[in-house]
Amino acid sequence: MNIRKEVKVEDKLHYVSISEIHIEERARKDYKDLEELKKSMTNEGLIHPIAVMELEKGWQLLAGGRRLAAAKELNWTSISCHIYPFTDDERKRKLIELSENIHRENLAYDEEAKLIREIHNLQVDIKGIKMGKGLPEGHSLADTAKMLGLSKSAVHLELKLADAMDKDPELANFKTKGEAISHLYKQQEKVYLNELSKRATEKATTSLDKAQQTIINSYIIGDVLKELKSLESNMFSFAEIDPPYAIELRKVVVTTKEETELLRAGKLSDEDKAAYVKWLSEVIKEIYRVMKPNSWVILWYAIDPWHQTMCELLSNAGFTGAGVPALWVKNNGNTRTPNVHLSNYYEPFLYARKGNAMLARPGSRNVFQFPVVPSKTHPNEKPIEMYMDILKIFCVPGSAVLSAFAGSGNCLLAASNLQMPVVGFDLDSDARSRFVARVYETKPGEYRTYR
Repeated sequence: MNIRKEVKVEDKLHYVSISEIHIEERARKDYKDLEELKKSMTNEGLIHPIAVMELEKGWQLLAGGRRLAAAKELNWTSISCHIYPFTDDERKRKLIELSENIHRENLAYDEEAKLIREIHNLQVDIKGIKMGKGLPEGHSLADTAKMLGLSKSAVHLELKLADAMDKDPELANFKTKGEAISHLYKQQEKVYLNELSKRATEKATTSLDKAQQTIINSYIIGDVLKELKSLESNMFSFAEIDPPYAIELRKVVVTTKEETELLRAGKLSDEDKAAYVKWLSEVIKEIYRVMKPNSWVILWYAIDPWHQTMCELLSNAGFTGAGVPALWVKNNGNTRTPNVHLSNYYEPFLYARKGNAMLARPGSRNVFQFPVVPSKTHPNEKPIEMYMDILKIFCVPGSAVLSAFAGSGNCLLAASNLQMPVVGFDLDSDARSRFVARVYETKPGEYRTYR
């Protein structure tokens, strides 16, 4: 094909014959919903002209293949175009096509991510990499963001998603980009946590390694009731019970997401509720057995409808003093029925004792004012600083601590900060993996929720 080497055109709209437009390989290979586009073009005309480059004979399509295809099906003989000067640099031609296509409607999220990546890579190929802030030469991620009218972080995420889809094509099959990105983050978190878990099983060498491994080993994956039954009696001076409404309890009661909400509201069938109460009763009795004489237990619960039931379970196991709860008062709350219920800004726990235990800090208040956890790693996560405060009230230095449902592991970290021996049980291996990551993020003794 002969190409005119010098072409000067005015920067204005032209109409050209469709038969004279040459088409090479397009960035968009699948033109979807042409019927809707043809309807729009018939009723409203071509709102966005296509882009072409002038050749010796005719024009070369740079951008607008979908609109051109629709025009052909409508039997149009000419079409409005933006005409670009000739360039024999294939990168610049491609850049025009990609930059124009990125603003078209109906791009699938995988197409969009890959187009943005190709635009960025082409600019870097043409201009080179910008070596430093303030330097005029080269192209950076920020330049791509400015060019496309996006934030730098948004472009970074698009490039990250495009690279990930190359390795895992399944990422292109989600309904929305948000779902794909969420899955990508979960994949990356899993790889990171698996690596940390692998590290946690390796032999500790330094004193820091050994201290961290001791904390990690305190979080045991296992059925709480079975693990408790394997323990000797009279081992712990303090126990925390945070009954797991939202984790797997199918051996005692069905807990789908919907049924979990019913359980919280006390609206399960009598049979299911009885099974749950029976199971929790056995857990609390085992906890009483492994507690030392003159020790304390706390039990997190929902006042409505569980207050009387939880008081009876503690009493039936042999604990005394349960009746008036202590409160974690938070800085914000919620309610599912704002028209009839006030927002709930607190979570209660019952405290009771085995034998004649005395508070390590007499005269302490039954209200604990701490903000909610800023970035939760677990649905029922409570702040480390609050656990430390609770432990100082109920425990003397060196007391052995039990966390029956470890969850986020924050009770374990609080006990570790206070140099109290501790053990916790849970069924959620993902929660433990996130716990392992947090152990490695900070030096032992310095674990905190609020920074």
